[in-house]
Amino acid sequence: MTPPPPFDADYDVDHDDVQRLAWTGYPELPVASYLPLAFDDGARLGAWLDGLLRRLTTGRTDAPTTGATHVAFTHRGLVGLGLDERTRRGFSPAFREGMAGTPHRSWDMGDLDASAPGGWTWGGKDKPVDALLMLFARNRDELDEAVKTTSAAAENAKIRLVTAKPLDAAWPRANGVDDPREHFGFADGLSQPKYRLRHDEPEKRDDREEARLPPGELLLGYPNAAATIVPTPTVSATAFARGLGLRLTPDGERCDLGRGGSYLVFRQLEQDVIGFWEFVERAATSLGSSLEHAAAKMVGRWQNGAPLATVPNQPAHMNVLFPTSGDNFRYVRDDADGSRCPIGAHVRRSNPRDALPGLRERQSLASVQRHRILRRGRPYGAPVAGWPDPTAMLQRTNGQPGDERGLHFLCLNADIEQQFEFIQARWLNDPTFVNGFTNEVDPMIGRTRGGSHFVVPKEPTPCLIAAPDNLRRFVTVRGGEYFFMPSLRALKYLARTDR
Repeated sequence: MTPPPPFDADYDVDHDDVQRLAWTGYPELPVASYLPLAFDDGARLGAWLDGLLRRLTTGRTDAPTTGATHVAFTHRGLVGLGLDERTRRGFSPAFREGMAGTPHRSWDMGDLDASAPGGWTWGGKDKPVDALLMLFARNRDELDEAVKTTSAAAENAKIRLVTAKPLDAAWPRANGVDDPREHFGFADGLSQPKYRLRHDEPEKRDDREEARLPPGELLLGYPNAAATIVPTPTVSATAFARGLGLRLTPDGERCDLGRGGSYLVFRQLEQDVIGFWEFVERAATSLGSSLEHAAAKMVGRWQNGAPLATVPNQPAHMNVLFPTSGDNFRYVRDDADGSRCPIGAHVRRSNPRDALPGLRERQSLASVQRHRILRRGRPYGAPVAGWPDPTAMLQRTNGQPGDERGLHFLCLNADIEQQFEFIQARWLNDPTFVNGFTNEVDPMIGRTRGGSHFVVPKEPTPCLIAAPDNLRRFVTVRGGEYFFMPSLRALKYLARTDR
């Protein structure tokens, strides 16, 4: 493992070398399209990538952009680009194996039954992907033009689209709600980690702000919260590699190809919106509560994003997004016994904050910081009529419930095993993680099977919501893969076929 650099200017991130998706989720660009691509025999990859570099969006700036283009590659795609085996061994084992690379990984991820890779529409061994193009635009016309241009360039280079059509995404807008919400009707993208990207930047700006993470929790080639650098791919220190500005390794014989890049996790998650709210309707009867309150118990937040831990009663204005300034809460401090937010609720499992079982608060906060991910997902498909009002959605008046809709889940992290996979396998899918019960997993996206249940604290005894009452998976995986999103310098290196 490469030793960390001194805590000086070498620590500072070169923002212009990093694809801008690491810096922003593009709130000013409400529509997006994802193109999973495969390289056919004889593909002219160097020329294609060289042309793509002219469209690529890098750099960190507060100014809005009129459009954005990003690219990432699977391990298979890097083989196709001619990256040698020694370099590829520098990537993480999870990335090299792929999201559906082993039965054990599929079990840990909960990719079973209807979510098994054999039924995916893209990704896995049956429908392999080499590259992913990500396009963002201000409106549908501009997005269509970007898709048309990039698709033509790919086709000319003998690169084909794996899916029947591009995977479009857009935030639903209806009923006076204009903040980002997914199809169940809950505010999304809350509680994102922030990063300390310069050696002279303070760890946090005030007591209300969560501590900022070192850059190595997001980007390869930089120190992480453990003061180490995760394994990173390196290439021979040729004149070409050095001329691009790729950083030399300490021995001076190799250059760091990973620095400034990040691993991108992409999972297409189909949502059964009506099935979810029908289940919540029955659970509300058992709990003696409203639809909104029963759903909040499962999620851990109200639909407008207000956390149950500090806002136990339904907010007066559910269509008004809860201010982010109120998100710096703690479970042990604010709701130690889970009487407000159940210990097994989705947001409490996916980010336990100070309440990891068996650890003191400060130890828990430090441990959780090693497993954060930066989410960049967006919904797809039309919302159910009446969205996001659950009562209106349950009326099912216009035949929309059967339409396909869900979430294109994307996240960035520097260590797939310790970040995304750890959260998925240990916190969401481990039936012994909370409550001392067996067979309790995350009620929203966990590996729910026969006999699963969800515990809601309630006087005089807890309420056990069990599988016979249709506690099941309301989210089905339809595709997915692990990608590497390189830096600009690395992309220039990959574009040269004579390197």
